[in-house]
Formats: sequence, C-alpha cells, structure tokens
Amino acid sequence: MALCVDCVADRDFVQLGVLRYAHIILTRARWAETMVAERTQGLLVANESLNTEIEARNQITRDLTISQQRFQSIFNEAALGIAQIDLEGRIISSNKSLQNMLGFSEAELHNRLLHELAYAEDAETEQEMLRNLLNGKYDTFLVAQRYQCKDHSIVWTNQSCSIVRSAGEPFIICMMEDITERKAAEEARIQAEQRYRDIFENAIEGIFQTTPDGHYINVNPAFVRIFGYESAEQMHYEINDVQTQLYVDPKERMRFIELLETHSEVQNFEYQAHRRDQSIIWVNETARLVRDEHGNIAYYEGMVEDITKRKYAEAKLLYDASHDQLTGLFNRNTFINKLAETLAIYHQHPTPQHSAFAVLFVDLDRFKVVNDSMGHWAGDQLLTEIAHRLLQETDMERDVVARFGGDEFALILHHLDEAETLEQRVEKIQHQLSKPYTLEQQIFNTTASIGIALGTQEYQDPEEMLRDADIAMYEAKYRGRGRIMIFQEGMHTQVVNLLRMESDLRRALERNEFRLYYQPIISLKTRQIVSLEALVRWEHPDQGLVMPDKFIPVAEETGLIRELGLWVFQEACEQLKRWQLQFPEFEDLGMNINVSPIQLKQVDLVQVFQNIIEKTGIAGESCRIEITESAIMQDPEYLLEMLKELKKLKVKLYIDDFGTGYSSLSYLQQFPIDALKIDKGFIREIDTHGKSAKIAKAIISLGEAFGIKVVAEGVETNFQVTVLEAAGCHHVQGFFFSRPQDAQGIERYLQQQLLAVQLGELPVH
Repeated sequence: MALCVDCVADRDFVQLGVLRYAHIILTRARWAETMVAERTQGLLVANESLNTEIEARNQITRDLTISQQRFQSIFNEAALGIAQIDLEGRIISSNKSLQNMLGFSEAELHNRLLHELAYAEDAETEQEMLRNLLNGKYDTFLVAQRYQCKDHSIVWTNQSCSIVRSAGEPFIICMMEDITERKAAEEARIQAEQRYRDIFENAIEGIFQTTPDGHYINVNPAFVRIFGYESAEQMHYEINDVQTQLYVDPKERMRFIELLETHSEVQNFEYQAHRRDQSIIWVNETARLVRDEHGNIAYYEGMVEDITKRKYAEAKLLYDASHDQLTGLFNRNTFINKLAETLAIYHQHPTPQHSAFAVLFVDLDRFKVVNDSMGHWAGDQLLTEIAHRLLQETDMERDVVARFGGDEFALILHHLDEAETLEQRVEKIQHQLSKPYTLEQQIFNTTASIGIALGTQEYQDPEEMLRDADIAMYEAKYRGRGRIMIFQEGMHTQVVNLLRMESDLRRALERNEFRLYYQPIISLKTRQIVSLEALVRWEHPDQGLVMPDKFIPVAEETGLIRELGLWVFQEACEQLKRWQLQFPEFEDLGMNINVSPIQLKQVDLVQVFQNIIEKTGIAGESCRIEITESAIMQDPEYLLEMLKELKKLKVKLYIDDFGTGYSSLSYLQQFPIDALKIDKGFIREIDTHGKSAKIAKAIISLGEAFGIKVVAEGVETNFQVTVLEAAGCHHVQGFFFSRPQDAQGIERYLQQQLLAVQLGELPVH
C-alpha cells in the first residue's frame, strides 16, 4: 500500500514535473512567439522605413534629374554666354549663347584655354584676374573683356567669373554679356561729344549760352574773338548785361527777346554790337530758347556770325546797283525811282512850291570822236569830268544827277519858281559843259544837247516824262547840237508811229506773225545745255523781222502784252514738250519764259499758267519764269503773293536783268526766287571795266549766300567765260555759245550736243 502511495506520489511528482516542463515550454513558446511578433513588427517597421527612405532617395534622384535638366536648359538657352572652366583655365563646357557669340562650335571650344580666345591686348589682364581668383583674393570678379571670334572679328563682353568650391573638384563659372553694340554706341557718343567739343572750340561762328537776364554761361573761342575779348573768363567777368553792354541799340535786344520768347527760336537776327574796344560790328544771331522740366526758361543758346564785311559788301553792292560805276552818279533805275517820288509828291501836293521842277536829258556832242581818236580811257576821263561839273551846278541835297550810260546824263532840278530861274540854271549848266577839257594833255572842246520836260499834272509815269525830255534832246541835236529845247506837244510825231504799230500788233496776233526763237542756257560745269530762253520775234510783212525792244513797250503800253504773253507761254511749253519727247536724253531740259509786269497784274494768271502746264504735260520744274528786277519794285507786296502762288505750280522763278534795279536785298530772302540773271551790261564790260567784273562776282557771291543759282547773260568772249567760271557762276547764255535760233536750229543744236557727248567731248548727264 505504501508502495502504491509512493507510486502515487511519484506519479504526482512526475505529473508535476511534466506540468512544470509544459509550463516552461509554454512560457518559452509564448516568449518566442512574442519575440517573433515583436521582431516581425520591427522588421515590418524597418522595411516600411527602408521603403520610405528608398522612395525619398528616388524622389531626390528625380528632383536632382529635373534640376539638372533645368540647369542644363538654362545653361544652354541663357542669353548670356556661359562657360565652365577648370582651375587651369580650360573650357569644360559652354552654352549656345557663348558658341554663337564667338562663332565656335561646342567641340571647338571644349578643352581650349579661355585666355587663348581673349583679344591679344586683354589676354594678360584676363589671366591675372583668374590667378587672383584662384589665390583667394576675391571669390568673383567683373571685367570688360574683348574676345576674338572665329571670323577674327572682335566682340566686347562684360565678363563675370566666380569660383565654385564643392565636395568635388572646384571649378570656375564665367558669364559673358555681349556689349559690342553698347560699346560702339558709347564710343560713338564719346566721339560725338568730342566732335561737338571740337566744333565748339574750333567753329568760326561764335557759340554761346546765356541766362535770360544777360549773363553768359558758356562761350566758345570764336565768340570771344568776335567781340574782341581775350578769354571766355574775361567775358564772364566783365559782361553782366548783354542788352546795354553789347547792343548798340538796346531796343533791338528787347525786340530779339520778344521774338525768341514768342517763337522759341529766332533765325538770322541782325544787329549792330559793341566790341570790347567800343568799335561797332554787324552781327547775325540765331538762337533758341531752352526750358527746364517745369517749362520755365532755363537759358538761351545759339550762335553769332560777324557779318560786318558782308554788310559792307551789301552796302557796296546796293551802291553799285544804284550808281554808275564810272562817275559815281545815280544810274538810270535810281533816277527813275527818284523821279517817281517827285511825281508822287507833286500829285499829293500840287502847290507852287512842289510843282516847280523839271527833268533835263543831257547828251554830249562829239563824244564818239573822243572815244575813237583818244581811246576809251580818255572817254571815261571826259565822262567823269562831265559828272563833276554837273554836280557843281546843282543842289546836291535837292536835285538829282544821273548817268544813263554812254554819254547820256539826266537831272531833276527842283525849286524852279519861275521860267527865268530854269533858263538861268540850264544856261549855267550848258556853260560849264562847254568849257575846255584837258584830256591826255590835250585841250578838247565839246558841247551838250539838253532836252527839258517840265513837271505838269499830265505826267503820271516817270518814264513818260523822261521820254519827253529825251525827245526834246533829240530835237535839240536835230537843230544843230549844243542847244537847249523844252518839250512841246508838237514833238510827239512819234505817236502816229506808235498808233500804227499798235494796229499792226493787233493784226499780228490774228495773222500769227509772231515767231519764237530760243537761246541756249549752258551749264559752266558741264558745258551742256540746261535750258532755253524763249524770245519772241515779229515777222512783219513790210519791215521783216522786228526785234522785241521795238514792239514789246508798245504791247505793254496798250495791254496787248497779255495776249502776246499768253501765246508765248503756251507755244514755248508745247515746243519744250515736243523736244523732250524727240530727245529723251533732254527730258530735264527747261524753258525760260519772260513774263511782263503787266501780265503779273492779271488776276487769273496762275490759273492760266497751270492749265497750260497741265495741258502740255511738262513738269512744273521745267518751266522757268523770268521777271525783271524793276517789276519787283513796282508793287513788292502784291508781287510776293503772286510769286508764292506761282511757286505752288513748282515752276522756277528767275530775276532778270539783276543789278540794274534798285531792289532791296531783303527781297531775296522774302521772295521765292530760284535764280538771278546778271544784266548783260555788266557782262559786256567785264573785258574793259574791272568794276563790272567785281559787280558780277559780287552778285554771284550774293546768290551763293542766299542759295540761289546765278545765270550770266550776254556772254560773248572766252575771257568773260573764264572770269565767270572762276567766280563760281552756274549758268551762262550769249553769242559765245549760241545766238537765238528758231526751232529747227535748236533741234540741230541738241543733236550736236548729243554727238559731242557720244564723242566724249562733253560729259554724260
């Protein structure tokens, strides 16, 4: 039993042991399971972290790739040229802009030393900057650098270089901006400023800036010289009021400022000014007004020119144009103007103290004998002495003495209260002129025939009164020379002839008896024809070919000039068109057509001319209208408007017989004139009288000053051509080149010109 108890006990012990073991096993199994679960969870977490890290790394890789792509895109497409170079200065990579800038391909630039591309003069500077960069003196630098392109052209760059220090090998980034155009513009600006400074310093015109209250801000050396100062500083110090210190007439300064502030600029303002030594000069000033950003006047600036010599020349030219060159007396045109003034006063105040005047026409007897036997010099000496004696016997303050040319003189005697006074004065004149003359150490006696026209209410036109005095003079000669005759109505026998001519003129228009002749106008530069002057002739059935000086005055007096002038204008334009079509080489050929002062009074003249020009199909520039200088003086204001209207047709306007009138030079500025024609009287005397040559040269210089072409009429000798060519005359006409010819003759002349061009005798147009 005990054994059984023991057996039971052992069995219980074993069971207990088994239970303990099972418990341990179970406990360990649970621990292992927990450990496995924990580790499994850890592995899951680790795996998730690893996946996250991998994804992050992949994202970084993708971002880096995108960044690299963006960088490469920026690198390649950047407007600036970019190069990556190693520390030895070799190009690792370059972008398209740099390649285009220098003209090299990427392969050509790769591994090249950057300084080898630098312009020779800049290469050392570029290397020095890179060395300093590598030595740590700075991390970046900016420099203007020139490089030589593949095509050997030079490009200017603004170059910025920076060193990049990274975990890998450090390198240098160079960025280059093409500033060639900017550099060229800057250089151009610098050159322009230098040119302006050179112009300012070396200009012959005075250049200035002045404050509105008359203080000079800046003046150039020429300005200083013009006003006689030693330096700009001296002017700045001494001049504090331009109006009172420089202007001879301070009111002119006030007028100048008023014009300037009204129009903001003033051109060619002329005034007299004081130099530092108080001598007086003439100045031409052009200025403009400069305002600040608020619209207030900041200063005036402009330039001045010393025109003293020109003024004296103009005064001399005016004198020469109004006076006889030999004797210094008034010329015919001036005399006519003086007589017109006298008649105007007479008609305004027909009282005894104003009505007592007379015109004397004086002609020397036997003057031709002096010229033929003793020479022109003696003849000139005689004429000079005649002028002197006439002046001695007249009141220079009231009377007028003139020489008309040759041996013809005219006088206006005023304050003739009684006929006896006139007779006494004329006899004294006759007595003086009859005294012996000493010429070439020889005694010479002569007389003068004197015709007189008394001032009366009937005279309206000075030419009429002068004509009657002339008729009376011829009557005196007819009666035996050395006589004095007062005009009488019975002397008007010529009126019958005038009436007959008037009647014939009217029939001539109806019967088509007028003919046009043409005289070539030649360019002195090329010796080729540039225009033709249309000259009317009258083929009279009884008298043959009548020259215009015989019938034009009658046509003007009777008013027939309007119809005749219209016929001439139309015929000349039609003929010009035919020649232009016949000779295409002369498509620019012009036609000069004389227009009478009577025609210029025609209200519809412009419209009539326009219709003819349009109908014939010629260019307006081909039509050159000639008016006489005296026509300008008849009614300047009306004529100015008329000429402006004519210019709208694009025609060219010429002043004919220039130098014989008494027109103001200011009209050359006001009137739209294209050319001046020097009167043939001056040209004719170039060979014999130096003064005539000087007048011609003065007129040519005047034309140049006003930008007007000059034509010389009546050229007959090679000497005249030489003088005119040396003086700069543009065009000439006269017998030396061609006499006036009919249409067939001109056609032959044009053919000869073309042949001369073909043979090389004349230059090609």
